[in-house]
Amino acid sequence: LARFVASVALVCLAMGTPLRATPEQQRELFARTLARERIVRDGNPPPTLQQIREVVGAYEQFVRRFPISGFSDNALWQAGNLSLLAYQRFGQATDRRAGLRLLSQLKSSYPSSSLLERYDETVAGFDAQPVDDAPVTVASKPAPPVAPATLAAAPPPTAAPWGPA
Repeated sequence: LARFVASVALVCLAMGTPLRATPEQQRELFARTLARERIVRDGNPPPTLQQIREVVGAYEQFVRRFPISGFSDNALWQAGNLSLLAYQRFGQATDRRAGLRLLSQLKSSYPSSSLLERYDETVAGFDAQPVDDAPVTVASKPAPPVAPATLAAAPPPTAAPWGPA
């Protein structure tokens, strides 16, 4: 058993995955991903589809690594909205499906998240759209990213939103 645990630890370290991260480390990783998103959203020249998808992937990786983090619901919100932005800009149905999937994951995994107050409004415009790969203009815009001040003021996560860990 000790060899197995050591092997798993070695693989995790080789992949750059900490076995455990403090709330401060989680906050820092989330803040870095938000900064990457800001660069992509505000980029001049405009970002490529691949650049947007890489940031979405970073948010998804955050949620997989830290599912009970207080930032995981934010990561899903940002990833979902960024995927929908990619759909608006590039018109690929894959991004629309990804955005709706990520927002649905937010709703099912974090039912007490305050971000769900805007869920119906955000999803409504995309649910009614055709599923082809034609560019579509939508009246509602994705929500802006979480402000850095919100990150600094956020309390450290304590438990999973669905109950004790």
